[in-house]
Amino acid sequence: MKVTAFNGSPRLNGNTAKLIDAILTGAAEINMSTERIDLSKMYIKPCIACDNCKREGECVQKDDFLSLVDKMKESDVIVFGTPIYWVGPTAQFKTFFDRFYGVYSSGIFKEKIIVLVTPFESKDEKMPRYTIGMIKHSMEWIGIKSFKSFTVPGVVNKDDVIKLTKVMEKAKNIIGELIAAYKEAL
Repeated sequence: MKVTAFNGSPRLNGNTAKLIDAILTGAAEINMSTERIDLSKMYIKPCIACDNCKREGECVQKDDFLSLVDKMKESDVIVFGTPIYWVGPTAQFKTFFDRFYGVYSSGIFKEKIIVLVTPFESKDEKMPRYTIGMIKHSMEWIGIKSFKSFTVPGVVNKDDVIKLTKVMEKAKNIIGELIAAYKEAL
């Protein structure tokens, strides 16, 4: 099985990346192949709503997005990570996510397990609800197998999350728990 994680934070080694790395470490420990992709290193143009993807089956944007689609097709578990900025996902993540419009009908998300990681500065646990709702409802609409949201409030500075040992341990175990629950449900 394969886990591919998409880090939507512009901070390549910030709290989001550290949580994703813990998740991938846990997945590797149960013999899953893993890969982390930093969206801020990718060249992804925004959707221009031309609908060429629906008419012709191909996006007119020539960028890195289609290579990321291939990565998602190959994956059993997809981890999306974005810190919450201004009550929403980062610009890097939103640009990436909006491009799903052109590929969702191809069925690439069918039977996928999705994990969403959202660290944020506020201690108000409701802060990520709009981002979680947007992603969860979109993913359910296009037929995913399972969705798990993992929120981490109160992380202000770049390395705050590594001081939260219980949170890091939970991150490390999240994939194994999801896989076990899925197998048990079969």
